[in-house]
Amino acid sequence: MSLFKNPFESLKPMAANTTIAINDGATTPVSHVFQPDGITGPEANYREVTAASGIEIGQPKLKLAHRKPVAGSAYFKETLEITFPVLEVTSPSTATGIQPAPTQAYSDRITVTAFTSNRDTEQNRKDLLALAANALNNALVKSVFIDRQVPY
Repeated sequence: MSLFKNPFESLKPMAANTTIAINDGATTPVSHVFQPDGITGPEANYREVTAASGIEIGQPKLKLAHRKPVAGSAYFKETLEITFPVLEVTSPSTATGIQPAPTQAYSDRITVTAFTSNRDTEQNRKDLLALAANALNNALVKSVFIDRQVPY
């Protein structure tokens, strides 16, 4: 029997940082593959690098983070953020006929944040994630996000 407790005994293995493939909402869904683009502290960054996404400012990005409870709190914080930038349409309109560098017209973003107690169970977290995923696929929720309708 050891006199010292292993501080890593209760920790689960880390999730491997790998590509994340997600289908979009097109009539014929297109798979968007997000490649790992670095880890900063508890945050893993990904971006979609394709010929269609072009230069970096036009590349969709995904962030995934897991933060442990801070002092005085009993809650973990898990966050998923997807940013989808759209570039301005440019044409060779300068006096020299050279097409200007693309610029970002706007960027759509969704953030999903969960606060999970240090007292919950793995099943609690599975249920919470399933409920959130299914809620995002609910007809009423879709009408708010896609059609910009206000529930009444």
